[in-house]
Amino acid sequence: MAVKAGDLESELLDTVCEQVREELPDSEAESAEAFVRQYYHWVPADDLAGRKTADLYGAAIAHWRLARERTPGEPKVRVYNPDRERDGWSSPHTVLEIVSDDMPFIVDSVTMELAREGFTIDLVIHPVIGVQRDRDGRAVAVLHPDALTSEAVPESVLHAELVREPDAERLDRPRGSIGRVLEEVRATVDDGSRCAIERSSLSRSSSAIRPPWDGRRSTRCAPSWSGWRRQLPFLGYREYELVGDDQGAQLKAVDDTGLGVLRGRKSESPRHLGRKAAVLARAPHLVVLTKANSRSTVHRPAYLDYIDYIGVKQFDTDGNVMRERRFLGLYTSSAYRASPREIPLLRGKVQTVMERAGFLPAGHDAKALLEILESYPARRLVPDPTRTTCSRSRSGSSAWASASGCACSSGKTHSIVSSPAWSPFRATVSIPRTDFRLASRLQLAWLRDRIYELPRANRWQALARAALHEDLLGVHRELTREVLESASDGERADAAIEGWESHNRPKLERCLSTLADMRASRTYDTTTLSVALREVRAFVGGGNEGEPTGGGLADRHRVTRAA
Repeated sequence: MAVKAGDLESELLDTVCEQVREELPDSEAESAEAFVRQYYHWVPADDLAGRKTADLYGAAIAHWRLARERTPGEPKVRVYNPDRERDGWSSPHTVLEIVSDDMPFIVDSVTMELAREGFTIDLVIHPVIGVQRDRDGRAVAVLHPDALTSEAVPESVLHAELVREPDAERLDRPRGSIGRVLEEVRATVDDGSRCAIERSSLSRSSSAIRPPWDGRRSTRCAPSWSGWRRQLPFLGYREYELVGDDQGAQLKAVDDTGLGVLRGRKSESPRHLGRKAAVLARAPHLVVLTKANSRSTVHRPAYLDYIDYIGVKQFDTDGNVMRERRFLGLYTSSAYRASPREIPLLRGKVQTVMERAGFLPAGHDAKALLEILESYPARRLVPDPTRTTCSRSRSGSSAWASASGCACSSGKTHSIVSSPAWSPFRATVSIPRTDFRLASRLQLAWLRDRIYELPRANRWQALARAALHEDLLGVHRELTREVLESASDGERADAAIEGWESHNRPKLERCLSTLADMRASRTYDTTTLSVALREVRAFVGGGNEGEPTGGGLADRHRVTRAA
């Protein structure tokens, strides 16, 4: 927990401020001292202990000089290895300094990008400081955010200390990537209201949507789905047209419709869809709800989280798909904790599974099956295929077989959540069996236990542990999907696993050798476990190139990459 530095380190902070008054001219000293006091105000006292006054002064004043002149709306980014002769202070770390307008998501988005670039974070300082500037962008006064005037605005000041990187060429990478992430954060925040307008217009028009089939269930769900969609914090929006026939179908981005992370991107040439992808794109499903393969650069502190995707198709008077309105975001944690019976796009699936199971509504078997459906992870219910037929069963094991494919319903029910027509999820019992066999073969349970044992003494250790765990779950899920999708119709899980192992033999041997070396060394920390995860992650991506991972217009795995 952060403790005010003034409570335990007031003497040290006073010494730093005294140096400010001594070193800087009177015209600058007052504002600089106010900046320094706010800079260290909420830093944990333990993080200040043992540091030299000169280095505390140097770090704060270096950031002050970066912030002193800035045009509103312009982010300033600096990444360097402090050198006493050159910079007036030194540090054993590589230092990242950012000054920008205060916006949501900055800390999480920046730390995600640093992790993506392979940097390890030791400390983050992030005060929000009120700054009044003249017309030329020069700071003339520093105020507390609670005492802002009409002429002062809150500005985000972020200082991150990273494990030292001596490679000057590698230091150049985060300068550009952090700037790009800050631009995407700005676009996401600025376009939030415009996206809300698009959502509202969609809600108002939902009753007029008429897909080319009996869509009574779908149109009843549409208004409630429009309200539940607020559980998807906005990241991006764009509209796409579907042109051509099944032999030459193309997906074309509509000019000037991009918002958020898709704003300002040049429209690409129409993308040609394969035969199977074209069939999927033209399927008469009103709403597509799945995960894109693009990874989020904004908002979510989870490690490399995949973007959630909602697409709403529009039909012409003949019932043909002509356009899709695409929303990108990340579901809130409350959305994943909600009962599937409370989620418009899942309640029909639950009802279908219960009906096809054939149990007496008040009987024990029906209650047990419903409990399984309620406890099944919502993040796996949402994007999983819906075409698998849930078998009628009365035994507990068969009930689990049905539940393990509980995202499924008969294609004849016209579920508004689509699934790939080419998806090989035919036998639901194959899903848990393949999942288990992969975990056993790649020693994922052992790897998970080692991650659980990592320390959580502070916030960053806890975030690192959670990030590794999230990544492990995501890799396991994607591997299971890829193995099943590579299987031939009717092929058993064991045969699919054997085929996958044969295809990936060199990777498998290298991965198992790395894990064996790690177990022999008995060295389990964030660094070694990240290496282990990298070896496991190397298997992902071996599926059919060009095919989507779930329902929807088939280009969403490259969805005008929001990364």
